[in-house]
Amino acid sequence: MRDAREVKGAVRAYWNRYPAGYQDVKHLEHERKKFFDERDRLTKLKSPHLEKAYGFRDAQGQKTLEVGCGMGYNAQRLARCGADLLAMDLASKAIELTSERFRLRGLKAGFLIADVENLPFKDRAFDMVFSSGVIHHTPNMQQAVTEIHRVLRKGGQARIMIYHKNSFHYYYNILFGTGLIMLVLNLAPDFLRKRILQSRPYYKNLLLHERRIPTKAEVIRATEGTGLLNPLSHVSTKRSARRLSKQFREISFKTAQPLWGGHSASPLLRKIRDRFGWHLYISAVK
Repeated sequence: MRDAREVKGAVRAYWNRYPAGYQDVKHLEHERKKFFDERDRLTKLKSPHLEKAYGFRDAQGQKTLEVGCGMGYNAQRLARCGADLLAMDLASKAIELTSERFRLRGLKAGFLIADVENLPFKDRAFDMVFSSGVIHHTPNMQQAVTEIHRVLRKGGQARIMIYHKNSFHYYYNILFGTGLIMLVLNLAPDFLRKRILQSRPYYKNLLLHERRIPTKAEVIRATEGTGLLNPLSHVSTKRSARRLSKQFREISFKTAQPLWGGHSASPLLRKIRDRFGWHLYISAVK
């Protein structure tokens, strides 16, 4: 079993190689403005709930830290809403992409490569902390939340998104869908495995090093679309998220489902889908 430092190194290497959303716009990487414009378009299409879930406008005039800036969409929204922003990420590639985005669009922020489990800031340094889809990829989620709490001033607000275990996506698409594929693929005889991989070569990243039943943790890791190349993912219930956030007060939750297949035509279906959504948003006050 790898120790936390080794896992952290693997997490950093993974996100440097596979920035979230990069593959969707890689075909435009030589046209930088179009590259970021298309990433924004796809993000808005996939996650139209972001504005409501995060309340970016609340950061106006606030000293704000974004933990895990990725390709910079949320950082851009925070800056345009008037936040005094510092964007950080464990992966240098994320800082490179987000700072380039800001240069192209004439936006201002500070940038820093740092680890959420060991934030390099004094106590009570920020008014707000935002983090989207980040702390569920660090070995010690509790330490990450403790650090976010530490660097907030009294009365400061945290807005955090993590993966939601009690969701349709988790039980149907991950455990049943990906889990079944991994089970068959890793237990299948050689001739059948070969035929499966010939027709679906991208399944190669679902192969274990030995023939055995995959663990639940391994199936969860495969959710990023790169299979077992992803070194770590956690999922949380609202109950476990409340335990993570126990140092805070005024804790509230929202759930939403990313629209991977486009917008739903039915408002009722959309409401049901979001009620059991894959994204769990935590709002908390110190």
